[in-house]
Amino acid sequence: MNPLVSEAAKTIRRPNPDELALLPALEADAGRRFADVGMDSVAAVPPPPLQPFVQAHQRDLLWIIGHPQPLGFILLSIVDGHTHIDEVSVRIDASGQGLGRLLIEHACTLATQKGHNRVSLTTFRDVPWNAPYYRRLGFEAVSTDAAAPELQAIARQEAAKSRHAAARIAMIRLLRAPTHEP
Repeated sequence: MNPLVSEAAKTIRRPNPDELALLPALEADAGRRFADVGMDSVAAVPPPPLQPFVQAHQRDLLWIIGHPQPLGFILLSIVDGHTHIDEVSVRIDASGQGLGRLLIEHACTLATQKGHNRVSLTTFRDVPWNAPYYRRLGFEAVSTDAAAPELQAIARQEAAKSRHAAARIAMIRLLRAPTHEP
């Protein structure tokens, strides 16, 4: 683990087009942590394709943290008319420095600016840097049956393709509406 990440490296920004190709490997690197909790099949997942990153970048739904190279990213989408976190990943050597929290707070700020009153995600129930971490950041578990339709579909699709289906949950963080002063 990198003992100190410089303040400059904590700047959140849109990636430059040439940085997009770095993000699949960054996600795979972050995923290797799952081996530490006995989820070797998750840790061994190969890097994802580049296309989702390119599409999210084009739609202004991809943000990175780190300079001169990305140390982490957050990939967003719109689900049920609100911001959804598809992926948040931080390189293993930069973990534990608050970068993921900064990315999540940035996503919540963006959601509020768009008039969204919640942010959703799906994650592993018992992995320390998943659901327990998100609870500390204000997310609450929601049953799949009580979730809005698109979030239900995402949760069910992930469960259908995962060996760890029972360990997956959906979570929502309610946001305060922006105040408009007269």
